[in-house]
Amino acid sequence: MNIKNIIISSPAYIVPALINFAALIVFTRSLSLEAYGMLSLTLVTIEFLQVLLYQWIKQAMLRFYDDEKYSVSIALRLCGYITMALLVLTLVAVLGNKFLHWGTFSWFLVVMVGCFSRGMANVVLDYVRISRPGLRAYTTLSVLVNFCYYVPAIVWVLFKKNTEVDSVLYIQVFSLLVLLAIISVVFNKTIVILVNTKPDQLFFKKFLLFAFPLIPVIVASNLFVRVDRYIIEVNAGLTQLGAYSAAYSLSSMVIASFFNILTLPTYPNIIRHLNQENITLARKIFKKNGDYIMLVAIPLLVLVFLYNNFICTLLFKDKALVVAKVFPVVVIATFLHNCKIHYFDQVFQFLKKTKQYMVQCVVIGVVHLLVAFEWSKYKGCAGVAYSTMILNVCAMFYVYFFSFHSFKIELSRKAFFIATFCCMAIVAVYCFTYTYYGYK
Repeated sequence: MNIKNIIISSPAYIVPALINFAALIVFTRSLSLEAYGMLSLTLVTIEFLQVLLYQWIKQAMLRFYDDEKYSVSIALRLCGYITMALLVLTLVAVLGNKFLHWGTFSWFLVVMVGCFSRGMANVVLDYVRISRPGLRAYTTLSVLVNFCYYVPAIVWVLFKKNTEVDSVLYIQVFSLLVLLAIISVVFNKTIVILVNTKPDQLFFKKFLLFAFPLIPVIVASNLFVRVDRYIIEVNAGLTQLGAYSAAYSLSSMVIASFFNILTLPTYPNIIRHLNQENITLARKIFKKNGDYIMLVAIPLLVLVFLYNNFICTLLFKDKALVVAKVFPVVVIATFLHNCKIHYFDQVFQFLKKTKQYMVQCVVIGVVHLLVAFEWSKYKGCAGVAYSTMILNVCAMFYVYFFSFHSFKIELSRKAFFIATFCCMAIVAVYCFTYTYYGYK
């Protein structure tokens, strides 16, 4: 693993995580749990749609990136078609609101604009990441995207009393849209060259055969992290949704940032080694990623579980008691889900086995949808987290045994014992602080 690349790229995840952390603190303290739940539900809708519409394209672009830039040309064309479809839907909404007086037009407009701006921003980020060996450009752009998406809204909430959720959403999505407009003007020549690059028909077919199975994969994966919010809202109410969203946002901020720092800089290197048939080097990088996951993430989970009340009181103040009830299980569920999609599921992409990937994700996702819906009736938002935990563990076992036949996942005993020792040390410190300081 290239530690230098990780250090260079880490601000691309650490700075956005800090911005997200500031947004979490400001929004949860300024808004009621019900209002924060509504804000979270809208942002989740935007993220779900942009992932559904754009992520399958950018994943195929990454996997098939070549010197001729065929994959980038195809990706930009497909993104253009989707963007035109979104514009048509928005136009229909405008006309419908004018003549039929739809009451949800403002919400629909925010979602459509947010879907486009978030989706295209992520496509641009991944293009920069795969096209440039150095990571400085990617790091700078990633920080800039997250700054535009959150900081203006944070400033608005801080200086505006009785903030409405709609105003926060408008500021977020249109600030990012302005950034995209500036990028398109500055890099207009590069965009024109990439769009006009004529893709090879055989390559285009391979691209689509790889990409299309990713669509149901993305839908199924989002059943775990986004659609479950709607289940909570229906069965448990906006207060429970607000508590779950606060716990999820905090845990995802830390855990997803860790996985991004670890795996995203190494993913292009593994792909290059696989394309050059350097299987041994690719496996070596992948195995080191697994070792670091055990060494860092497992002790972190123990730390969060033991100091749950202290962390929630420190961050959420008067809402701490409600959030603390679900925070530990949400953290574990978030870790397992990120471990699955950012580590285990990469095996399918390395081997171009997206059809098997599709079947696995659809089965697990549908089962989760059914189980989470039933459990949330009795256990509230915690029922959704329990379902996420159990089904992601099942999925990881399946991928682990599947990898035996091709790109084997190897777990280091040494890393496991070191992680266990760290966990024991954390427990010892907790017992000491609790005994002498009453520290929870």
